[in-house]
Formats: sequence, C-alpha cells, structure tokens
Amino acid sequence: MFSKFDIMYTKKLVEWKEDSLIQNMQSAFVTGTPLGSVDAIKGFVRDWTQDLTFLEVYERNGWTLAITVTDELGGQRLLNYLTSPHVVIWSAVVCSCAIPEFYGAQELFIKNSKTGNLEHYHSLELNQPHEYLDGSISGDVPT
Repeated sequence: MFSKFDIMYTKKLVEWKEDSLIQNMQSAFVTGTPLGSVDAIKGFVRDWTQDLTFLEVYERNGWTLAITVTDELGGQRLLNYLTSPHVVIWSAVVCSCAIPEFYGAQELFIKNSKTGNLEHYHSLELNQPHEYLDGSISGDVPT
C-alpha cells in the first residue's frame, strides 16, 4: 500500500512546456511566463489537506502550523491560527511554493465560517484579492 508521500514522489509536479530545461528557461526569460504549472502541486496539496483552515487544524489537533508568504508589496505575512485563522492551508502552501520564474504568484483563499464556501483573501492594505509568493523572497533573497 502506498502512502501519500510515495505518491508525491511519483506524481509529475512540474509540467514542462518544452523538451529541455534550457528551452524552458529561455522561453520564461523572453515571455515572462513561469517555468512550471502550479496545478499539479495545488491538486496534490488540496487532496491531502482538503479545505482545512489553520484554525481547524489547531482545534482538531492542537498543532500550531505556521507558513510565511510575501505579498505583492514585499511585506511578509506569518499565517497561523492566530493571525489568519480562516485561511485555507492548501492555498497558503501553494503561495509559499510560488517562487518567481518557476510557479508564479498565487492567491490566498479563506473559508467562510458561516457558509463553508471558499472566498478570496482580502488584505487590509489593498482591500482586494492579490497574489502572494514564497515567504522568504523578501527576507532571504538579496536584491
């Protein structure tokens, strides 16, 4: 019997658009499009975590899961059950995996606590949906 981790290593998480890495890199540089498709990793993570939120994981297991993302203004956000309780974990993971030129920025989603429906996350600064990148982009990568 295979575990989800076995499946992760056999699943194709990057769908190249061309035959070689060099062609992909040249195409990404010229067109400004990401190298990979985020759909495979999004599907895997969502299958694994369903639509659980940070708060739901804390309430069920007592786990304090924390994921950092960087918003389009360059500000880092620490997502956890205290700072963003209704953010859906799979969307935070996908945003945290979004490295420029590889997957591209992604949107965060929240679960409406009354309806259970997924909605776009709105920050207080922009009051509209926007995209997020890996949390270490603004802190670890020299500019």
